[in-house]
Amino acid sequence: MASHTNITDLPDSVFEVIISLLPVKKAVAICLLSKRWSHIRLSLPSLDFDEFNFSSVHCFLQYVDAVMRIRDDSETLKKFHLILKSKCSSEQLKKINTQINTALDSKPEHVEIYDHEACNIEIPSCIFKCNTITVLKLCEGSGHGDESFFC
Repeated sequence: MASHTNITDLPDSVFEVIISLLPVKKAVAICLLSKRWSHIRLSLPSLDFDEFNFSSVHCFLQYVDAVMRIRDDSETLKKFHLILKSKCSSEQLKKINTQINTALDSKPEHVEIYDHEACNIEIPSCIFKCNTITVLKLCEGSGHGDESFFC
């Protein structure tokens, strides 16, 4: 007879690895299920933000802000992944640039920024001097699918 282990029986180190493989939205939601795991949402090693999962760019940017605020920025960030699908106002572009700068402050190893509408995001020059980045993908497209991206 096979024995079953509940997720609550897993050591935090194993749980953290599992959580790091999930999209940010699901990882934060799962961490909120238990007081024991609430601290893990503060140190998520991977931030994968995809605007395609939101009804508007406004809602998306509010969500990114909320996650960035609860994350402990003294923790090293393994991956920062940002996918934008909408045209952005100048105010929204400023917010996105601030979010990118905040992510860079956490010394990421892997950075990917996809801009489907070619909103002209100003990538901070410090991204090219950041010695922790081992993977950098900056792509924009015409908004007609991934095949139209150029990196």
